Amino acid sequence: MLKLPVCPYCRAIYRYKDVKNVTHNKNCECHNCKRKFTVSYIRGRVIILAVTAVFLIALNLLMLNFLSGITILGCLILAVLFISLAVILFPFTVRFNKVDGEENKITLDDSKKKKRSQKNRSRKSNMSDK
Repeated sequence: MLKLPVCPYCRAIYRYKDVKNVTHNKNCECHNCKRKFTVSYIRGRVIILAVTAVFLIALNLLMLNFLSGITILGCLILAVLFISLAVILFPFTVRFNKVDGEENKITLDDSKKKKRSQKNRSRKSNMSDK
């Protein structure tokens, strides 16, 4: 679950800072293959925040019950630290998805490339025969 996203077409790797910058764009373009893809992050963030909230509630209850010297300020500091950690992990929950129309474009581009390569091969064979 926690890994940085890659381009769904060419598998280009995106760095932490790049993912952080493109997170709130609906559609993005790959820096490598120039194809468009969509960005989704809501589900991953909801999961990581829910896990953090449950963990913090349980940890605060345990600390308040079993540690006599703990105060609300201590619980608040612990909560801020864990929420900060969850926010730092946000780019790891982003996913890039293919755009529906792009798949057809790829197959058309691939077929054009194949036709060109066949023409080039036939030209080379004709030249070598002469």
